[in-house]
Amino acid sequence: MAIVVNVIGPGRVGQTMLGLLHRAGYAIGDVAGRNVARTETVVARLGAGRAVRLEDMAPADLWCLAVPDDQITAAAEALALVAEPSVAVHFSGFHSADNLEPLRANGWSVAGLHPVMSFADPERVVETFDGTYCGIEGDAAALVVLEEMIARIGGKAFPIRSESKALYHGAAVVANNFTTVLQGLAHELWSEAGVPEDISRALCQDLVEGSARNVAGSNAQDALTGPAARGDKAVLDAQQKAFAAWNAEAGALYGTMTDLAQRLKAQGQVMSKGTPEPEDADHDQADGPNDL
Repeated sequence: MAIVVNVIGPGRVGQTMLGLLHRAGYAIGDVAGRNVARTETVVARLGAGRAVRLEDMAPADLWCLAVPDDQITAAAEALALVAEPSVAVHFSGFHSADNLEPLRANGWSVAGLHPVMSFADPERVVETFDGTYCGIEGDAAALVVLEEMIARIGGKAFPIRSESKALYHGAAVVANNFTTVLQGLAHELWSEAGVPEDISRALCQDLVEGSARNVAGSNAQDALTGPAARGDKAVLDAQQKAFAAWNAEAGALYGTMTDLAQRLKAQGQVMSKGTPEPEDADHDQADGPNDL
């Protein structure tokens, strides 16, 4: 008999999970959302499930709470009042399974699952999901269910420490969102230097893809190249001054990133938790980026 799954929240994450689970042979039970008409459209497009209100949902083997982060606990509280204990999962990369405590207190087994990807286009995500890494944490019984589910939908499960989830999610922000911000800054700098827009975009794509290949093929320390990696102080000083003259924030950012790049190349890591600063740290801090 197929495992029955109910989904609360038919937004982009919910639609993605519905598509993946339906494709993997799970039985889609009830789908609940604030806008019933929208939920009915999602269910009709999927060709499976039943659009209902949360209080009218039937029992299920697995409950997926695909709601915004600030609504997870409220949804768990509402669900605890109307459903029998089962297994529940939310998809926040920041919050832990503890946000489902209202369910856990009622005998449910709960967990958090975070697919490390963007859900901007649910249909495209379903088609390209195979091989996606999925961080999981929570109760042991729920994790057994999730590990099987992730394997069936084509993902790769890995464990997260619940107490460190803020750092975990922050790492994803650095690797994804901050990379995008830096590409935006590179575009602006190339534009200021007179590089045509189409060439600028092509350069960013080539360099980002090349960097990703280099890091994947070795490690960040070995993959790092450029003036900071080779200790070219003359170039670093000149570039930092040029950045600062163009924009003060850009100048400060260049100085900070240069410091971090030099540390990575020299020590093999960007940050050393609990490691004392070098003896000349006060001098470097006082003089700022211009003293690179």
